[in-house]
Amino acid sequence: MAAVEGADVSRRLLVGEASSKDGSGDMVKTIAIAVCSAVAYLAVIVGLTVYCSIRLIRAAALRKHPPRDHHAAVHGQSSPTNSLGVRRSDRRH
Repeated sequence: MAAVEGADVSRRLLVGEASSKDGSGDMVKTIAIAVCSAVAYLAVIVGLTVYCSIRLIRAAALRKHPPRDHHAAVHGQSSPTNSLGVRRSDRRH
């Protein structure tokens, strides 16, 4: 008889017919929360991995081919040359 009851509880858990009197509904909610938390954690890890990989690739590309005025590019300053490559201080007023 115990095997029949165990099979019945397993069937109710799989189908979602858990009764509140035996507490299995709380167990299903707990498992669902744990699984959702694990999936969210994995999504954060994958997102951070992609973000850091992109930053490393960009940094390696900058090291390989630095811009003309590397100091200005690194520190966010505007370049001292215009679009034609003429230095601003060389222009005549």
